[in-house]
Amino acid sequence: MTILERYKKKLDSLSMLNKNIATYRKKEKLTHDEMANLLGIPKKRYSSYEYGIAEPSLKVAMGFAKKLGVDLDELVGSELKKNVNECCN
Repeated sequence: MTILERYKKKLDSLSMLNKNIATYRKKEKLTHDEMANLLGIPKKRYSSYEYGIAEPSLKVAMGFAKKLGVDLDELVGSELKKNVNECCN
């Protein structure tokens, strides 16, 4: 795999993570402030993850999954549960 292919794969993965955390936040009817407080991180940092500006560490991503009640695989993958997808898209 070339460097460009690895970079694209990483961007695709990050893109799904930020879309999925936004979807779950909306499903729970939480604001950015509320989500950041729930996760114990500053709002600006949370927003940077949701908008794809920054990539959360594995520990932070695991915290997202735990607080949202989903598997980490589901959070970073492209497949959302059908009811969540219908709810917020």
